[in-house]
Amino acid sequence: MNTKKDKQPLVECDARIKEIRLQLNDQLKCLDQHTESKTTLINDMQEFFKRKSEIDAEYGRKLDVLSEKYLAKQRNLYAIKKEQPDLDLHSPVLCWFQMLEECQRESKDHQALSNIYGNHVVPRLQMVVEDSIRLHKKTREIALCSHEDLLKDLRRLYQSMQLYQAHWAEFVQAEGKLKLAEKQFEKHNEKTIDSPKLDNKVRRSTSFRKLEKLKEKRHLKYSESSLKSVK
Repeated sequence: MNTKKDKQPLVECDARIKEIRLQLNDQLKCLDQHTESKTTLINDMQEFFKRKSEIDAEYGRKLDVLSEKYLAKQRNLYAIKKEQPDLDLHSPVLCWFQMLEECQRESKDHQALSNIYGNHVVPRLQMVVEDSIRLHKKTREIALCSHEDLLKDLRRLYQSMQLYQAHWAEFVQAEGKLKLAEKQFEKHNEKTIDSPKLDNKVRRSTSFRKLEKLKEKRHLKYSESSLKSVK
């Protein structure tokens, strides 16, 4: 009969398997959460740069319109200044042209940034999102297969332990019965040890033959159980 102490390894093994199963599920949840948070962050970055591209493009266009508006008023003088860089102009006029030129350069810079954000950064971030989702899917598939293989091995281990416990209990029971049969057999023999005639008579008796067969049967059972328990 299995005692509580005998069943303790099985109980511990079962508890450990459940704990491992929970840990594996937690790993998958962490993987999902990590991918989700990463994807959300990249989507936010993508939306940010997309919007910034639009703002820079609009700002660049407005700066260009602004500078062109005031350059148009001084176009003739500005054309002369462009043709003759060393021409001595009044300082206020020269500063004014420099401000308008700076405005044009700033307009081009913002338009260039808009192009970089819209045509390079945003598409690249989209590729990162797609790669992350694809990598997450593949990683999850591999993890699920690995987890399933591990759990199968653990279930086989648990079944092997169950079988071992059953064989061990059978062995202990067979050992106890064999010892009892041997004790009965020896006790029966003690009565005839000093009398050969009585010994022959007892050996031919039904009860003696039954004890002898019982002893052989239990010895055979003991041997079988012993082999099973050590496999």
